[in-house]
Amino acid sequence: MQLPKDASNHLGNQNWQPIFHNYSPRSEYALNLKSNFIQDIIQDQFNDLWFATIHGLYRVSGKILPSLNSPQQVPLDFEIFLKSSNDANSIVGNDVRKLLEDEQGMIWLATANGLSQYNWYSNQFKNFSFPKTDLNSQFSPNFIIDEDKNIWVGYGKSGISKYRISNEKIIQVNQNINHLIQDKEVMVLYSPDQRWLYVGTELGITSIDLKTLKCIKYPIPNWLKSTVQNLIITSILVDKDGFIWVGTKVGILKINPKTKAFSLYEPKSHDPNSISDLSVNHLIQDNEGAIWIATYNGINRISDPNKEEPVFEK
Repeated sequence: MQLPKDASNHLGNQNWQPIFHNYSPRSEYALNLKSNFIQDIIQDQFNDLWFATIHGLYRVSGKILPSLNSPQQVPLDFEIFLKSSNDANSIVGNDVRKLLEDEQGMIWLATANGLSQYNWYSNQFKNFSFPKTDLNSQFSPNFIIDEDKNIWVGYGKSGISKYRISNEKIIQVNQNINHLIQDKEVMVLYSPDQRWLYVGTELGITSIDLKTLKCIKYPIPNWLKSTVQNLIITSILVDKDGFIWVGTKVGILKINPKTKAFSLYEPKSHDPNSISDLSVNHLIQDNEGAIWIATYNGINRISDPNKEEPVFEK
């Protein structure tokens, strides 16, 4: 997306129209791109862009990015990484779902078949299989890195596994942690500070102190259970004031961490300030404190999350 140099990013003061440059397998500008299903994007310390797709991992060199400031569309050369049975240093699986970069600059990717670590120095991948998994789980593998540089992986019915980078092994977490989530299927993992781990399951949200293993539970209230039989959690966000926002397939939930009270916000045809869609895919909070919500029906923004009845700007 190309913005004018004098463009304002304040809602209500946008007297400009963005220019969208499309890069897809059918585009002459997307060289070597074979997949139209992008599942995650990150930018690494070298400014390279990494794209997780259902048909492999792609990289675009950061050296080309300055030329993208031109209003004319610039061709991008997508370098592709695929699983190869003849190459032990290829990625572990082609269905790449999540990406992250650690402090050493290593790129980690979670796939349906396990974890891969990309070493930029050797330009090779090191692969690690999950413990016995339910590959038919509808939930993507989620993973975070804690302040001790351990990797915590949540994978469906397999629960939570722990990977110590120094030992180069995937170690199943002490059963006490999986017991804290009652061995339920893990939908989402999230950490706001690399110390507290928030786990979303069908029972609600559980936060775990990764240092002490202290656990705080935010169970789904009975009034919500009677409304929704199978709550699917898609994302978690802890805002700057400590409130917990939960994206679901039935709207967005806000949890008061002190009272553990839940509020549900869903679309209302008569209310233009309500959220635009039931299905929430992702949540982030920007540096100004506004919360951005990705849905199947556009992007919503809450400029003041502290309001009792938040206004969803669309």
